[in-house]
Amino acid sequence: MSNIFEHLLVPADGSESSAAAVKLAIQLAKEHWSRLVLVHVVDTTVRDQLARHSGRSSDVVQRELEGNGARYLNYAAQLAEREGVNFEKVMRVGLTDAEILGEAEVRGVTLIVIGRPVYRGPQGEFFGRIARHIIESAQCPVLVAKTRES
Repeated sequence: MSNIFEHLLVPADGSESSAAAVKLAIQLAKEHWSRLVLVHVVDTTVRDQLARHSGRSSDVVQRELEGNGARYLNYAAQLAEREGVNFEKVMRVGLTDAEILGEAEVRGVTLIVIGRPVYRGPQGEFFGRIARHIIESAQCPVLVAKTRES
């Protein structure tokens, strides 16, 4: 059996709970000499809702979301570099849970580290459903990082 900490994946979405997961994943990767995949997903459902409510095109909204995602990934990468962790950055477009689960399976990830969403309002419920689906469907263990508020 392989080391559970051999190859970690952590979604980076810019939220406080995601930041907690990124920091935990980096700490684990450093302590266990793990490979780390930092993933950001531009969720097409969110993109389409934002476009519909803002009156902007999906392409414009997607570029904005990709720019935000690149900033989140770069921040996480800086933290990993500072700790000497071997990492890879990945940006995907699609349904968040499907993209994270697919990326984990394709890469042979041994542990997914996710943040525990704070369940406030429709957005919290949406991301809570995503987290639950990842926990229930992942082919590897999932570690949920809590923040002080979660």
